[in-house]
Amino acid sequence: MIRGRFYRMSEKSKREVHPQAREYFDKGIAALRKDNLDYATKLFEQALKREPGFFECREALRLNQFKRAEKKGSFFKIFGKTTSSSLLPKGQLALRKNPIEAIEVAEQILNEDPYSVMGNKLLGEAATLAEFYKTALFAWELVMKQQTGDKGTTIKYSDAPETFWLLTQLLIAINESGKSARIEQLIAQVSSETARAQLMMDYCAMLGGASGDKELTAFAREQLDEYARQAGFYREQLAMLPDGGQADALRLACNHHFELRLQVLFKVLRLFNGSIDYKKLFRTAGGSENDRANVSEVLEGVLGQADADRIIGLAKPEPSGESAGLEHFVKVFRG
Repeated sequence: MIRGRFYRMSEKSKREVHPQAREYFDKGIAALRKDNLDYATKLFEQALKREPGFFECREALRLNQFKRAEKKGSFFKIFGKTTSSSLLPKGQLALRKNPIEAIEVAEQILNEDPYSVMGNKLLGEAATLAEFYKTALFAWELVMKQQTGDKGTTIKYSDAPETFWLLTQLLIAINESGKSARIEQLIAQVSSETARAQLMMDYCAMLGGASGDKELTAFAREQLDEYARQAGFYREQLAMLPDGGQADALRLACNHHFELRLQVLFKVLRLFNGSIDYKKLFRTAGGSENDRANVSEVLEGVLGQADADRIIGLAKPEPSGESAGLEHFVKVFRG
């Protein structure tokens, strides 16, 4: 789902980490409660050195960093910027070789300035590569809030599209509670229809079946309507392409968009019944009338006749249509 990964670990709960890491963590929490913040920092760092994926400890370290920043005031922030400038090159170099080392450098920066955008970006990038998705998520969320200039603001796609995209991917990756209104709201904010489709495909892939769940079934119906409509649109564009080499690039683009919408549909269809191989059914429906009749019987049992017909219609041999001029397609894809 999240590209560029090469150093795989996993985040752990307190119960899962090594006993020594738990001991350092418990002592760190005790020091934090007593406002012995410098000592707490050292203890949390020792725990994380032993268990880099200890998420609860990393949360505690972040809280400790914010408390230290509040106590030390504006001079502390100026010093933190100096520390950030000197450590960032080291962190960027480590990022290419060892994300865990880059995370350690990022935490050194954040120890001096927990609001550092560059420090949190480094942490977010390194944690994503290490597959510490919860850690990456809170780092990128802070980056977004700092970039908008309002720590209490709602994150918006228009503020920083690439970071917003990554945040949404991270939320999908760590989501364990099934249908998520927050994830759906974030996907809905993405202005690019194709980007929304890619996120929706990932989101639907991690959802369980909709059987007996009225809310999830309604959601699946909505997505089925939307992506069948989008797939149908690109299928129509394919049929309108003029013959000749001048349309080859457009044909590739239309095919890409059509196939992407099909992939989303296959993930959506699994919400209705996860035991069916919808890709295989779709290929079969592209064959003879007899094949389509057999597929229709299966799909009608899952979706009902109207939606089964829509899916089968997308699988039929490409219809021939009246060719449109290239100006038509320029408008379509620019829009």
